[in-house]
Amino acid sequence: MRELHLNIEAASVIQDRMVKDQAHIEELLAGLTEAVHGLEEGAWVSNSASHFFNQYEELGAACRRQMEVMRILADRFKQEIEEWSNAGEKF
Repeated sequence: MRELHLNIEAASVIQDRMVKDQAHIEELLAGLTEAVHGLEEGAWVSNSASHFFNQYEELGAACRRQMEVMRILADRFKQEIEEWSNAGEKF
């Protein structure tokens, strides 16, 4: 029979880092998006600029979707940690 276990402290550190990194990545993306939008306001006008801005919007949307996935995963991991912690208190 396999032994099941979870190091609550190690798992909590990772879960906390996931939450902080997700927030940090969102902040970085917001800052970069603001800078790119500054270019859109006339600093770069050409066909290639339009193509770039469209691709950047796609990238931004993809990053936001992935950050939502990361948030959901971190929430699920937190729930798992809490369940293990509660189970450990019973013993």
